[in-house]
Amino acid sequence: MKTSVTPQEFAHREEEPEPPASLPELLADIASPDIASTPQRMALSSGRVIEADAEGLGRDRLTIRSKTGEVELEICLTEKGPLLRFRAADVELEATREVKVQCEDFVVQAKKDIVQESGGDLRQRIGGRADVKVRRKMTLAAAEARLVAKRGNVEIEANDDVEVVGERIKLNC
Repeated sequence: MKTSVTPQEFAHREEEPEPPASLPELLADIASPDIASTPQRMALSSGRVIEADAEGLGRDRLTIRSKTGEVELEICLTEKGPLLRFRAADVELEATREVKVQCEDFVVQAKKDIVQESGGDLRQRIGGRADVKVRRKMTLAAAEARLVAKRGNVEIEANDDVEVVGERIKLNC
């Protein structure tokens, strides 16, 4: 049984506080007003590490790091509310009823495809303008289609020919 401690081991002990034994203890440490400015750390059996840091001025941060130290999940608690950031190969949301998102701006950027599928209807209501730009070909196919301008003109512009194909083409009917 080792009873003596080298100066290096003692200095190392003072630099890193004793990690909490459990997640509730870690969260209690975050909530305590006298928490040190250094992050609290807790190792998980998966090799991940949970870090909790009281950054001050109403801002706390909870971070889950991978085995290699990369941030997998970060929750920043601010006076404006929580901010959630995560990195993963895949993200899945599954709900038996609804998924609702309410925000000021909603931005989606995909390096490849975006796929929307619905077993029912798709309704889009836009309070301002809608601008769709496609670099290559765009196809709109339906059992029936209707284009309506409530006020103003409908303009069709093409660099080459405009083809209208139908059994009967009715103009001004």
